[in-house]
Amino acid sequence: MLKEINSSLFKVACRLRPLTEDEIIEGSTLIGHKIADDNMIVLMDPMEDHDDILRANRSRERQFVFDMVFDAKSTQVKYIYFRV
Repeated sequence: MLKEINSSLFKVACRLRPLTEDEIIEGSTLIGHKIADDNMIVLMDPMEDHDDILRANRSRERQFVFDMVFDAKSTQVKYIYFRV
């Protein structure tokens, strides 16, 4: 019963924002990716230094789950505003 009440109190939405023009010119890339029809985002560590001993044996991928996920192509007004 308590779980049902708590789950309806609030929802957490996450939006992956698009790159700005300056970021594109600088050669930046998106590190966050929405998983198809799932509410999951995968973040990839952009650093790939084979000489870095601290990063050698760890995953470059982190996964996060939200109630709603919007990718960089989602428009603020037409899509996100009406869903949230």
